[in-house]
Amino acid sequence: MGIVELATGTAAVCGGVTAVIGTSAVLWRIERRVRRVATRVLGDEATPGALDRLDEIWREMRPNGGSSLRDVVDRLEARQDRADRALAAHLAAPHP
Repeated sequence: MGIVELATGTAAVCGGVTAVIGTSAVLWRIERRVRRVATRVLGDEATPGALDRLDEIWREMRPNGGSSLRDVVDRLEARQDRADRALAAHLAAPHP
């Protein structure tokens, strides 16, 4: 084996190793980003994810007998309707 063949073989091996290392680095960065997004969406042991938070919001939008945001809005709407009817009755009544 001559010096040229040895240099060519060494260059090919170095190029292959560099390609493997470069590809591994790119894949590692992609995997890290995917893991970060998945943690934000799904959550982990320490932090609730977006789906957990959306589930909490969804529960607040459904009536549950008094403590949900929907129940509060319904009570306020009923109270406002009563106030509107009382005001309309007061304005419609004859005043001396």
